[in-house]
Amino acid sequence: MAADEVGRVSDPPIVHPTGEKAGRRPAPLFAAAPIVISALLRDPGAAAKQHAHHVGIGGTAYYFVRGAGRVVSTGKNEIVVAVDGTDGVQIALRTGPLFGNTVRDGTGLLNVNEFPGLAEFNALSAAINRLVETRVLPPLREHAVVGAALEFAGCTEVPDAIGAGPVLSLVPVSAEFR
Repeated sequence: MAADEVGRVSDPPIVHPTGEKAGRRPAPLFAAAPIVISALLRDPGAAAKQHAHHVGIGGTAYYFVRGAGRVVSTGKNEIVVAVDGTDGVQIALRTGPLFGNTVRDGTGLLNVNEFPGLAEFNALSAAINRLVETRVLPPLREHAVVGAALEFAGCTEVPDAIGAGPVLSLVPVSAEFR
């Protein structure tokens, strides 16, 4: 099952808005970054109820967003982007080593109950992270220069309160320079 699930995230198009494909449940559509950002800045709790995925009993809110913007700065482990349609609000695209379950849980595509055990479910996170690190991050890092315009899609987990700095820190699953 794991190979099939990884294929669902990695094979273009990443999101299949047309619904069922070969017995798979429909993939959720991305939420538009400007809408999620605006909602988070107004009321993170309400934003989580409206736009986030929740896995299990925990309170972590995971988002699957897409948007466009311009690169504001580049660093060793992130690229900061001013998001179009947000009056300059910035997000960070993570470009360093990936750990955790952000992409697995952020997409809302996978259900822990569909796996034989937690070890397999967690191994899927590592496999997805490797795909992002080998297929998405290298060209993103290579082409990111201040002022470059890009379209992005990614997953993030957001705590109950928004702090200083970029509003979101996304693990990009897609990035294309325009």
